[in-house]
Amino acid sequence: MKVFNSTLAAIGLAAFVFASCSDSTSDPTGGDGVKSEVNSVELTALTPSSVINYKNSTAMARKFFATRGASATDFVTAMPNFPTKPQLIKELTKATDLVFDEGNPTNTYIIKNKNKLDFTDHKIQGVTIFVSGDSKMTYNESLGGNTIVLAKGATLEYTGTGSMIKATDKVYGAASSAIKATNDNIVVEGELYAAWEGQGEENILHGGFGAVESKVNPTQNITFKSGAKAFIDGSIRAKNLTIEDGAVVTATRNILNATKVDLAGALKVGGFCKSENLNITGLLDASNANSVVKVTKQLNLEDGSLIKANYVNVTDNTYEGTKNGKDVVNVGDAQLNLKEGGQIQIADLGVVNVNNLVTDNASAAQIQLQGDNAVAVIKADNFTNNGDATINAFATPGTNSVLLLQMSKCFMGTTQMPSSGDLDISASYLDYDKATSGQLVIRKDETKEQYGYTLSEEAKNASATPKLDLVASFGENNGMSASCIQTVGNYVYVSYHTYGNGKTNLKGGLEVLHMADNKLTGDQIVNGKAGMNINHVMVDNNKAYIAATDINKGAFLGVVPLENNVYSTTMTQYVLDALNKKNGFDANCVVKYGDNIVMSSTRGYEFYDKEFGHTYFQTTADAKGLASANGNLYSLLATGKNTTGTVNVFNGIDLRQDKTTTSFTTDGNVGPEKGKNTVAVDGTDIYVCQGERGIVRYNANGEKVWDYTVPTIANQKSEKYGSVKGYCNGVAISGNYVYVAAGGYGVVVLNKADGKEVCHRTAFNGFLENGKWANPNSANYVTIGQDGYIYVAYGKSRVQVFKLTQTKK
Repeated sequence: MKVFNSTLAAIGLAAFVFASCSDSTSDPTGGDGVKSEVNSVELTALTPSSVINYKNSTAMARKFFATRGASATDFVTAMPNFPTKPQLIKELTKATDLVFDEGNPTNTYIIKNKNKLDFTDHKIQGVTIFVSGDSKMTYNESLGGNTIVLAKGATLEYTGTGSMIKATDKVYGAASSAIKATNDNIVVEGELYAAWEGQGEENILHGGFGAVESKVNPTQNITFKSGAKAFIDGSIRAKNLTIEDGAVVTATRNILNATKVDLAGALKVGGFCKSENLNITGLLDASNANSVVKVTKQLNLEDGSLIKANYVNVTDNTYEGTKNGKDVVNVGDAQLNLKEGGQIQIADLGVVNVNNLVTDNASAAQIQLQGDNAVAVIKADNFTNNGDATINAFATPGTNSVLLLQMSKCFMGTTQMPSSGDLDISASYLDYDKATSGQLVIRKDETKEQYGYTLSEEAKNASATPKLDLVASFGENNGMSASCIQTVGNYVYVSYHTYGNGKTNLKGGLEVLHMADNKLTGDQIVNGKAGMNINHVMVDNNKAYIAATDINKGAFLGVVPLENNVYSTTMTQYVLDALNKKNGFDANCVVKYGDNIVMSSTRGYEFYDKEFGHTYFQTTADAKGLASANGNLYSLLATGKNTTGTVNVFNGIDLRQDKTTTSFTTDGNVGPEKGKNTVAVDGTDIYVCQGERGIVRYNANGEKVWDYTVPTIANQKSEKYGSVKGYCNGVAISGNYVYVAAGGYGVVVLNKADGKEVCHRTAFNGFLENGKWANPNSANYVTIGQDGYIYVAYGKSRVQVFKLTQTKK
């Protein structure tokens, strides 16, 4: 679903609080009679699609290695038992052919007494060879089926050019043993189990895999072929490390200082995986508490790839200063490329720290936070989204989980966005520089000799901030703007309209959705005929009441029966004025008032009794938002020209101005013209959305309790500098909170007691076109449904569903 941000410029009315009122059955007095027209209108019903459920962990999880063997993730997690020497064993004092012989009881040999035997050009096949400490075995070819066991201090040296360990070979190496190759390439097809923890002093090592003379600069290439299996209790030092599809490798320590790692199989590391370049189509498990993925040039996450990690660092910064006080003096150019089908699963309290973070946004959950009540940090000097405007590349499928984002510069393609808050990110997130002082990560090693961060207590506290957690999204831009959203049980009813120039391009629609088990389902889309604008919908007693305008018949009340919670395809149309259909009236909103129906219009109040007898009460200004509660009818009148409005409260069915029980002038203007100005009632207090003025809470006497105005645009370079970021359009109240659809500012949660902002989610600002922001979006209406779901209807991106969550660590 695409979300575009704006400072509201569309018509339509109302998301309201509905409640039963007193039953008044007598005819209204003082109203104006009018000839009505009743028609039957056919509607077109479709089955909707394009639903995204963000909290469905099964759907968000990637299926990796679908075409690979089950062994692809079957890591060896502990050193297997080494073979033991049999009683019958032959000592070798010189090199010779060693080939399996059925007449030999054990086919087992031993090299000991510091002997160094060279088996170059000798056959070695199907035998077991033990190499004692300080002894050495040299060979240039294995014919397969061999088992070689190296004792502490023993050396195995390969001088050939093919596979050092054939597919049917097994090699075991004890601590301080060494496996070497004299050429530039070590190839492993079979099984390797070795206990190497880098024993040595200064830069000289006595054991390890690869060239072991230097801890810093590997000189050889190491390849694990498909089917290879390795458990290395220590480190791997390779200039270029290749792990093919179907190979499974565990290194309990580090992959050190590689130039390039190509990983198509599976690799599990217990420490650093450090490389200039890392290309992944397989699995990298760096989920150990001390594990770090460190890349200084490019990390490419290809289709089918998966990284499990606590800390991913893709930076190449230049530091200056003393060992304990180094500072970044030059930001590097290292890049993490997130591509379709790849995923990083970041653990709770994890950190992703990147110079350049680039996503094609072609698949969901390219970085996914694991678990419930989890928090992780994503730091990027530059973030670029080269895909759809709605960024699904970040995911928080767990309950109450949140990403803390720090992105210095953000780009949609080549267009720089003002901040990460102006991006349409579907994951639950906070801008941690705004949520806190910015001190959210602490280096594991203050000397900066080790990679890694831990989250500060401030970060953990920031995660407990109330936030709007996106649960689901429905629909792409349908060319219409939402004009109402309300719920009945777990069903959601949405209406849409357009506003054409000269009212020649009218279009309207209805939708039905429902929530079950944290999952949103689209049930029905109903399209009106061309030239019909639908401005509001209210569902009561298995009927939908629609405030609408027909290009040929003027404003009307529509009634559509429901069948199994969805619309039937026939609407009864009650035209307001059959004698003057080109009257220019607009129907704005509709509520149930006792046994009666009241609809507001640009003419005034349209009153229908239970038999649909119609009377209207003309007003001096447009009748806009309506609410029914406490046996009363509440209404807002406004001229639509950014002047003050009038709030009226009625307790009977005579809706003339002099019959109000309470009437007061709004505190401040109501606007802009044709704004979405809704009314809600909680207890005896009245909440009025006054557009640019904000939202004002009034007590029963019309006195202001508090007000809230959307923040202004602070960027002095903006053409809208000083203007509010959005207009307050729709309002809903539940528990201790007030929920406001605030146009381009998005969805706002206010503390009901004092009107202070608790949190908000921005509506997407759109794209920069010809030097101006175009295709903005607006949060138009909001309602609270069953189980605390928050439903928001937008100007261009239809519907999003949130929960107000508060993570507790």
